Amino acid sequence: MRKIALFLCLLPTLAYGADDDCATRTTVPAGRLNLPQVVDLGLCRNPTTTASYYALQSARFAKNAGYANYLPNVSASASASLPYRNKEWGDWSYGASLSASYLLFDFGKRLADVNQLTASWRAAGFDYDENVQNYIYGIIGAYYNLLNADADVKSAESLRTVAQTARDTAAKKFKAGSVAKADVLKADTTLASRNLDLERAKNNREIAKGALLAKLSFPATQDIEIADMPSEFGRASEIQSVEELIEMAQKSRPDLLKAAANKDAAWHR
Repeated sequence: MRKIALFLCLLPTLAYGADDDCATRTTVPAGRLNLPQVVDLGLCRNPTTTASYYALQSARFAKNAGYANYLPNVSASASASLPYRNKEWGDWSYGASLSASYLLFDFGKRLADVNQLTASWRAAGFDYDENVQNYIYGIIGAYYNLLNADADVKSAESLRTVAQTARDTAAKKFKAGSVAKADVLKADTTLASRNLDLERAKNNREIAKGALLAKLSFPATQDIEIADMPSEFGRASEIQSVEELIEMAQKSRPDLLKAAANKDAAWHR
């Protein structure tokens, strides 16, 4: 769990270190992509996380603007006039004024406004974290679905090869007169079933590939190659109790932190 959490924390940094053309490219990068590269590419191209990021920046600017109420108000004006009477112009007259005011006490309204804006800014940050986290989990799920679908295709191909060999063997034995026609028909049925399983596995792989490409904002008609993952997860040292996981979630889960920040913002209204 700790390794996975650390991996997820590093992903936003990796995303902002991506190539400059990742958001505008129209084709999938060539070569075999591993999971961090796929997540990095997806974060760079995902419109939801981008919108959440700009919403976070907007909330930050609004929070900073809230401190302007603590500054004094200064106003200045200048005027000039030239009278015209009895078809004659008079003398120029000039005027200027400068005033300054500062609110000394407002019964805590300015502080409450700033606290509300700060809480809203924190809530926007947690909302951004939640969107990024959910998107990363979706990418990981689509990645492993494609790996599983590809493994199913390889397994179906192996089973079809075995069925084809069994059918050829049965046909040869039938010609030699050592087996009955029923054995050949049975082998044909098994081979047809394996062919159907292979086609079904290929279709499922295309569906999984299209789902991953859609997550990456690419057309489903394109191709993508992904690398397998090492099976070094779930060690005994990484298993934690339910109480520890709940305590960790209360401190780090973006959705829970966002709810707490929204509660604080509502209290200051």
